[in-house]
Amino acid sequence: MTTATRPAWATEIIEPDKNGENGWHRRTITIGDANVTVQQYVDNTGPNPVEVVLPDDYGEFNERDAQQCRDLAAALLEAAGIIEAAAA
Repeated sequence: MTTATRPAWATEIIEPDKNGENGWHRRTITIGDANVTVQQYVDNTGPNPVEVVLPDDYGEFNERDAQQCRDLAAALLEAAGIIEAAAA
C-alpha cells in the first residue's frame, strides 16, 4: 500500500487499500443548513480530478427556503474555489 499525500484543501484522507485502490481526499463544507463534500479519488495510478458531491437529500429543492438556497450556493462557491485551485 502506498501512502497518499493529503492536499492542503482536504481535511480527511482515506488511504488506498492494499491493492492501491479506493483512497479518497475529502473535505465537507458546511454553511448554515447546507453541506457539500469536495473529494478526490486516489488509486494506484494517482489522484483523479477533484469533484463535489451533494448529499442525497438535495435532490428535491421544493421544500427549501431562500436562506437554505443561499447557504447551498455559498458552499458550492467555496467548493468551486477549491476545485479551481487544485486544477491550477
